[in-house]
Amino acid sequence: MPWRPSDVLARIWSRRPNPAVNLPQAFNVWIIQAIVAIGPPLGALAFTVYIKTDWGIPLFFLVPLALVAIPSLRFPRMALFSIIAVWLVATIATLMAAPSIATQEIASNRTGGSTYAARSELARELTQTWQANFHSRWAVVIARSDSGEPMTFYSPDHPASLVPGEAWSSGLTSLDEARRLGFIGICDTTDPVFLQPCEAWMAEHAKDAEPLVMTTMRFFNGHPGPSTAWKVYLVPPAK
Repeated sequence: MPWRPSDVLARIWSRRPNPAVNLPQAFNVWIIQAIVAIGPPLGALAFTVYIKTDWGIPLFFLVPLALVAIPSLRFPRMALFSIIAVWLVATIATLMAAPSIATQEIASNRTGGSTYAARSELARELTQTWQANFHSRWAVVIARSDSGEPMTFYSPDHPASLVPGEAWSSGLTSLDEARRLGFIGICDTTDPVFLQPCEAWMAEHAKDAEPLVMTTMRFFNGHPGPSTAWKVYLVPPAK
């Protein structure tokens, strides 16, 4: 039987030396792989820090690279062409299906405001509101990272983001700087866990703020997404 597991394993696994593998470079790959796979989760546990799955993105290409760097593992040249063909077909199929997947996802998650909120629209409206009120550049936004960082990206003023109550800030700005330049605070009303501490922080540090409520809605291919209400706090620059 040509397809017996023992025969297949004998063709792809060998104890003989493999001069095609550069061992110093292979060790570098394995060290990086171990650090990326193990370091962030252990650090998050040690410091009680919330870790997003984005940390796993480098593993997508490092895992195959680490496998190829094993000297005992032999890959037939034809296998590489087969892997590339499978990747290409899967990529094209995913790209073709992406619009319909997004439409169905938004239609079935009409209440998923936090996930599908129109943050780009909010950034434009807040920028216009700030400039109309204070005739200056919007310098600082204070909000949780999933709300504040999109403001930095989408707003033409690119305000520096500060997370209220965060133990380690990004270092791009500070609370003293925010008080001097003025800031816009944002609390996401669709997140009940974060809403209360956000409102408490704003009550303590934004006492002279002008409170606003802004509502945004995202549309995709004419299909309306969830409506999101944001509690906004406008703190003017220090005089």
